[in-house]
Amino acid sequence: MFLQAFTVSLVAMLQIGLIALIAGVLVRRKIVLDSHIHGLSATTVNVLLPSMIFANLLQKFDPHEFVYWPILPLSAAAMTVLGLLIAALLFARELPAKKDMLAPAGIQNAAYLVLPLGKLLYPDQFDLFAMYNFLYVLAYNPILWSVGKFLISSKPEEKVTIGKLLTPPFVANVSTLLIIFLGLKRFIPAFLIESIDMLGAATVPIATFVLGAMLATASLNVSRWLSDAVRVISVKFLIIPLIITGFLYLIRADSLNPLMASMLVLQAASAPATGLMLQVKYYGGDVNKVSSIVLWCYIVCIFAIPFWFGLWQMISG
Repeated sequence: MFLQAFTVSLVAMLQIGLIALIAGVLVRRKIVLDSHIHGLSATTVNVLLPSMIFANLLQKFDPHEFVYWPILPLSAAAMTVLGLLIAALLFARELPAKKDMLAPAGIQNAAYLVLPLGKLLYPDQFDLFAMYNFLYVLAYNPILWSVGKFLISSKPEEKVTIGKLLTPPFVANVSTLLIIFLGLKRFIPAFLIESIDMLGAATVPIATFVLGAMLATASLNVSRWLSDAVRVISVKFLIIPLIITGFLYLIRADSLNPLMASMLVLQAASAPATGLMLQVKYYGGDVNKVSSIVLWCYIVCIFAIPFWFGLWQMISG
């Protein structure tokens, strides 16, 4: 069972990585230039991602349909905070100088990697898988585009302010939730939502392409930051997946909701968020260091996700 689950998820990881690989080749051959990458990342942050958040929330989220929906955003917040705290302990003596390492260690690729994986691993249940993932992202997105953005792109001595937290994706997430809970959705024409949804549909492939393009400029040589890379990888692919998988096993989550449990295992073993790469490129930060460490995270992730997914399928029966 382990080998079967490992193989299926490994093939899925390789399929997703193909887009990033193509982007990397185009960058290496100077067909795609740095100015193109910057323009695509700016478009993704300011236009495409907010459009996707707005349309998906309005179309898919019904708080009355899933009475237990708070479990998923609470899980996202808990998993993210846990990762950040463990990373903070490992980097405690070097903070705040190395606070940019906390985000890659604690904030995972919750949508752009997990959703395509869900589609490949659970084609017959993907609509339900996507709903679980969507509810998870409700709490995850605000953290990524507020705390994550501050940690990854601000200077060591820089103080957090309200203005720095109000990124377009964060504003889109909060404002759309307010529209839903205040019952204002009925005043928004369906054609407008569908038009915005059409725009937001470009987010995932373009963000994946941008990720591959950014990683193409990264160096595999992390000797300058080897200690940092080892700590980030340890938190991301060993400590967090071990804790989450063990917890899910102890509460017998597989018998309560096996699909949701599998989604949480994939979240726990996922690579650092694509959004972090967009943030450090668009808002500033140590691009070379972050890119190199994240590159190694994605290389490790090719085998880490299949391992933890296969292990979960084996122990959950």
